[in-house]
Amino acid sequence: MRRYALRLALAAAVVSVALPAYANWTASGQILYQHREWDQTGFTGSIVNLPVRYADVEVIDPNKNGGMRHLAWGKTDASGNFSVLVVDSSTRAKVRAVILTQTTQTSDLFVKVTTPGGSVYAANSPDALNHGPNTNVNWGTLVALAFGGGEPFNILDRAVYGADFIKVLTGSRPNSAKLVTFKWSSTSGNGVSSTSGNTVSLRDTAGYDDTVILHEWSHYIMTNYSKSSN
Repeated sequence: MRRYALRLALAAAVVSVALPAYANWTASGQILYQHREWDQTGFTGSIVNLPVRYADVEVIDPNKNGGMRHLAWGKTDASGNFSVLVVDSSTRAKVRAVILTQTTQTSDLFVKVTTPGGSVYAANSPDALNHGPNTNVNWGTLVALAFGGGEPFNILDRAVYGADFIKVLTGSRPNSAKLVTFKWSSTSGNGVSSTSGNTVSLRDTAGYDDTVILHEWSHYIMTNYSKSSN
């Protein structure tokens, strides 16, 4: 899977805790993103930290290639926390948690945010160095900064909000046949947001334009749930 890396601010030190001698360990932490607050007059200038909800988390060995990089899958919860069991008997120079703008690890949630070319965004934790197979790693709280990685997670959160709104109306989130893909980049040259079927293409400046993001979501709802698309 090709990914587009994002920058993260580390708000807590990496902590390693020794365990009894067996080859299982837990990768844990929390990821938040900086959200720009707005009201009826526009952006207020206030920034708050919100949880990255239900995002896929992959634990990897960044020194390996291909399938050898992958160690375990997990996901964040409603508060942005993750706790991923890793079964691994190797001592590794580095291990890393990668938080993705997709929701494949949540069984009833089918949304993702990609670049216009289709690459899922990925935020990387700092590397835990010289990691033994019996050592837990807690990365503490990680923050995706506004204009430095926060935008794809804001878009993902609006997508989760939209899926939950559909659940309120119909009793369930959209199923796998109605996977929603939001395509966005701040440098693509796209000046207009639009929706075609289950794909939303957002203009370059729409990373924090929640009303625009949800407006485009409404077109998706029309396509999939209304008797008429007029």
